[in-house]
Amino acid sequence: MAVPRLVADHRPECAVRWRRPGAPAGPPLLAPPEGRRPLFLEEPRLLRVQPDEDGGPLALRSGRRRGPLRVLTGPERIESGWWSGRDVRRRYYEVETTGADRWWIFRDEATGAWYRHGVFG
Repeated sequence: MAVPRLVADHRPECAVRWRRPGAPAGPPLLAPPEGRRPLFLEEPRLLRVQPDEDGGPLALRSGRRRGPLRVLTGPERIESGWWSGRDVRRRYYEVETTGADRWWIFRDEATGAWYRHGVFG
């Protein structure tokens, strides 16, 4: 069974590597990020979000969960990966839906699109 290992990468989807127990440790561990993170990330899912006047998430406008979003934390800006050709520029928020679900969402700064990247348990 593989175990997760934090690595030095600001992009959440690239910050964990899986290795077998007893395998060589590799580079030193990275300290956990300061912000909260969902235990497991999901593939980013496109959302329709109505932004507020500052560009933050105000309301969800797609799917069965239409309604206001309550921002719990954010924005956390992540800009990284330009050296690999997989650069990201995102603003992350932890939000609560009207159904009391907690999501980790981000706004892609290049396209303006919103995505759900994880769910808090």
